[in-house]
Amino acid sequence: MVQQSGPHFSVLKDGFNTLVADLGLADFFQCIGYPCRTIVTFDGQGKYHDLDMKSFMQQELLREGILWTAYHALSWSHKREDIDFTLNAYEVALKKFKAVHEKGLDLRSQIEGTPVRPVFRKVADFNSYSRKK
Repeated sequence: MVQQSGPHFSVLKDGFNTLVADLGLADFFQCIGYPCRTIVTFDGQGKYHDLDMKSFMQQELLREGILWTAYHALSWSHKREDIDFTLNAYEVALKKFKAVHEKGLDLRSQIEGTPVRPVFRKVADFNSYSRKK
């Protein structure tokens, strides 16, 4: 059974969703899942590639001291201070995204390095390719 609630597990999910709503970014980002195991979803709304959004957020959160891959796996060892630190980092990163959006800048140009790519790719008819000479 998944332990769904700790003393403050829902604070991160609710705080993130409140933050994106307050910044007017709820169409782009959402935090979903059980309070102890949430994931941030991206919707570029036809303006941005979802993986560019993820790359930008990873970059900006890392600058704020958060190593992140779009999901949260909270445990009883996480304190309220850890969650507050994370939400403060999200606020900084999301405000930077909002500035890029409002200025009409190219998001990819704001990413240093290569944006993330899918790890698992569908390969059509894999066996036939390996048999060809």
